[in-house]
Amino acid sequence: MTLFLRSLAVATRSAAVRSGTTTATLSRAAVPTVTSSQPPPASSSFSTAASAAGDEYVPPKGSVAGDAGWPPGLFVFPNFGEPTPQMAKGVIDGARNLLVSVDETRLRPDVKGPSSIGIPQPPQGRVSQAHNLAAEREFVPLKVPDPSSDPPNSETRSCEHFEHYGSQYHALTYFRGNHNIPSCLSPIMRALKELDVVQGLSPYNEAEGGGGGSGSGSAANEKAGGGSGSGSAANEKAGGGSGDELGLHWKLTLNNYKPRPEGDEEGAALAEAGGALFPWHTDLEANGQITCIATLLAPAILEFAPHADAPGRPTTIEALPGSLVLLSGAARWEWVHRALPHPDAEGKERISLVLGCAPKSLPHMLGQKKE
Repeated sequence: MTLFLRSLAVATRSAAVRSGTTTATLSRAAVPTVTSSQPPPASSSFSTAASAAGDEYVPPKGSVAGDAGWPPGLFVFPNFGEPTPQMAKGVIDGARNLLVSVDETRLRPDVKGPSSIGIPQPPQGRVSQAHNLAAEREFVPLKVPDPSSDPPNSETRSCEHFEHYGSQYHALTYFRGNHNIPSCLSPIMRALKELDVVQGLSPYNEAEGGGGGSGSGSAANEKAGGGSGSGSAANEKAGGGSGDELGLHWKLTLNNYKPRPEGDEEGAALAEAGGALFPWHTDLEANGQITCIATLLAPAILEFAPHADAPGRPTTIEALPGSLVLLSGAARWEWVHRALPHPDAEGKERISLVLGCAPKSLPHMLGQKKE
């Protein structure tokens, strides 16, 4: 699977044409390469072994290494997977319908009022007082009908919804556990599970003597009792705790960046986050061993730095519609990153689907509830 998110970009472009808008950033960038014997990142067998060995990674067009160099373990996929245009459109429509379902659910009269929680902060020395979020945010726990389930709305996904997270124009919804991953993510999930970097996290590799290839997924599936399909998610829900067919536990952070008002050149709407859509941060442990960021509808600029107030130029990436950015190793655990507005995204909505996984059940992202 090598063209999945490119097809998403095509579907996004078609939707933009139908709505009378176009996005100039939908052209495909050059495929990144790894200077080693490893396959290039566009291959479904992509591995981060080259990065671990210190080999040179050549980022795609639109990505620029900063003064501290390219973050080890950071990879950009301009193309990913190979669904039909109908499948790609299904992901976009499914994400939009899911946002509608979240909004409808949170407005129901039987939903409890918001709770104030402590947002876990980065370790000392990795916090930028100028750019990090305030320590508290309000959320509501929801049970959301999944519009992409078969039949539609026949399954319910539990989540925590933050109506205002990075700013009043940023809503965040957190789905934790395989049984809570919305069905519209299935094509992306299937493609991710073909990557060596994902298969390498499988706890069954150790039992099989290593090797994260596709064969280990089959063995893992047998051990999880999942058969040839995705029944292991049902096992997890039933209390088996075995994870998916690779023995992995997933979470999704659904970010909805809503169009900001016209004339906000000074960035007043994003002032709390230092002008960012999502401020400097290192992903929480609850996000899993890797972070995979898929962009829909409109582009953003992603910046990476050794720490939030590091001197010099940060590494920059154009996260175009249809791209996937993968953080592993030092890029995931040691560097900080943030999302900034892209000039071509003015007045447009952006959706980012942030997936992470781990070989054990993920801890909760939320801090202690405030009484």
